Amino acid sequence: VEKLMMSSTSSLGQAAALRTLRAVRVLRAFRMLYLARYLQSLRVLLQTVVIALKSMVWTSVVVILLLYIFGVVFTQGVIDHCGMNDDCVDDAGITLLMRFGRIDRSLLSLFEAMTN
Repeated sequence: VEKLMMSSTSSLGQAAALRTLRAVRVLRAFRMLYLARYLQSLRVLLQTVVIALKSMVWTSVVVILLLYIFGVVFTQGVIDHCGMNDDCVDDAGITLLMRFGRIDRSLLSLFEAMTN
């Protein structure tokens, strides 16, 4: 803009440069109005994604809670079975204790079973 202003030496040249500058500003404003139409669609899309993420978080909480409940049940069942029968000395019993002997191992085994 400054180069355009400096290159014109007469007042008519400066007026033409100012008109050109004003036209560029008007074109920018029209371009912003054109983009605003797409920004509204983008805003609606982002709001939809945020709403979907909220639902996904609550679904994940329910799944984790169910995994934990079943992990506790399976761990308690394996500990009761091995404690009452003393049957966990063979390979199957050792594998059972290894997979479901502790809650963290039970959760991992259940997660692996769920995700294949």
